[in-house]
Amino acid sequence: MSIWQLSSRSLLAWAAAFAIIEPISYFVIPATSSSKAVAEYYNIKKTSVPKVVFGDFMYSTFLYMVTLGILEVIFPNTAVTWITGFLVFMIVQWTGDLSWFAIITYLLPDRWVNEYVNFFRRYGSEISLFAPLGDSLYGLVWFALAAYLMSAAPTAQIAAISLFLFGCLVLSN
Repeated sequence: MSIWQLSSRSLLAWAAAFAIIEPISYFVIPATSSSKAVAEYYNIKKTSVPKVVFGDFMYSTFLYMVTLGILEVIFPNTAVTWITGFLVFMIVQWTGDLSWFAIITYLLPDRWVNEYVNFFRRYGSEISLFAPLGDSLYGLVWFALAAYLMSAAPTAQIAAISLFLFGCLVLSN
């Protein structure tokens, strides 16, 4: 079984890796970025934790599902190497990031722009191509941990996810 094959184990490992990495990102990303938008996004007093967590998880999981679908079409009934899977993910992720920014910047009518969309407009303008580059680095760590967690007992994975969700509840405003 591989992180590059859709299964309950791969999804559980994916979610458990997120539950471990996302809290760390609240400390590491703002400390390594000089961006005001990034500092705002990871500031629990300015942006609600559930909004950040839900947005990050849903968008990344969408990209992961697209990647798995592409891998299944390109490599049917074939084991995909870790590096091949990650390279396909990076192509999907860069396409998704750049498309999202183009849509919210040039195509989305202003009447549909909310605080979340406005943040990503500012973020994309401020960070430019460092945004998808940072997302690729985040993805690398996430996938490496998820691949490792594929061998962990489901109890440990569910415990990590549950503890993370409880932390989100405690920190929500």
